[in-house]
Amino acid sequence: MKSVKVSDYMVGKPVTVPETVTIAQAARVITDNKVSGVIVVDTDGRAVGMLSELDCLRSLLSEIYNGQTLGQTIHELQSRPNAPEIVYLNSELSSEEMIGLYTACDCLVH
Repeated sequence: MKSVKVSDYMVGKPVTVPETVTIAQAARVITDNKVSGVIVVDTDGRAVGMLSELDCLRSLLSEIYNGQTLGQTIHELQSRPNAPEIVYLNSELSSEEMIGLYTACDCLVH
């Protein structure tokens, strides 16, 4: 079986949004770029999380059903106290090494 590198699956320039945008704005970025999710970055451009289409849908529906005002920022909606740390991978790792790291991180979180 051929070993595959992490870089074989990486996006050259991932789509990002600042944590100061609203869920509705982030959803627009997702649809405009035809991606399933975006990386959320802080003011220094460092990744602080990810936001998927499903996250946007859940948030917007929750706001509508609960009578909340639309327009909260991603930063206001993020719950960080128990969030796992973002793991940065070397793009030259093999897929087997990446799976080992993912499994180790997953086990430590739970």
